[in-house]
Amino acid sequence: MLCADQQLHGLSVHELQQAAQYAAPQRQQQFLAGRALIRAAVTQLKPQVSNQDIVIVRASNGAPELMVQGQRWHCSISHTEGAALVGVSASHAMGVDIERSRAPKQLPLLLKRFADGFLAGLSATVSTSEFSRRWTLAEAVTKYQQGLLMRTLQQPFDVYQAAATWHQVAVFQLAIYHPELPAEKLRLVDFNQLTE
Repeated sequence: MLCADQQLHGLSVHELQQAAQYAAPQRQQQFLAGRALIRAAVTQLKPQVSNQDIVIVRASNGAPELMVQGQRWHCSISHTEGAALVGVSASHAMGVDIERSRAPKQLPLLLKRFADGFLAGLSATVSTSEFSRRWTLAEAVTKYQQGLLMRTLQQPFDVYQAAATWHQVAVFQLAIYHPELPAEKLRLVDFNQLTE
């Protein structure tokens, strides 16, 4: 996770003002961390880009829109307690999600409600890791499609898993849905490496 000083470095005045609109300090930190990670990821891919060349705005649906040197790039942001994940690409859309690996309290209800969809084949004894894989992919697909999570959960899991990549990092499950981007082109950068 980025510390406060590193989060503020390179962020625009507009981004700082947007963060201040959130009442909860934790939500402000998540917002700033997501923007800082997008900037760090872009400069890792294109070191010659300056912070002034990176513009991140919120679309009408709430999703982030990324412009780098006047060109539209694709990005996706996810955050949970104590962690953030971003995906950026100059040419391919993707959706990302990060969650703490754990089964929700309402697991039986979710399994029943989406038994013909994303959670088909799972039982009440499903492992935490398998449930987390399904859930994070549903969230990542929803971000890629800019749709609604409930609609995604009604779809079959098998349709999406071929274009998914998962990583377990400590207690966090990460999912990347990338139907246009070959898996070998993905690069996972450790959060802490971006702050050194």
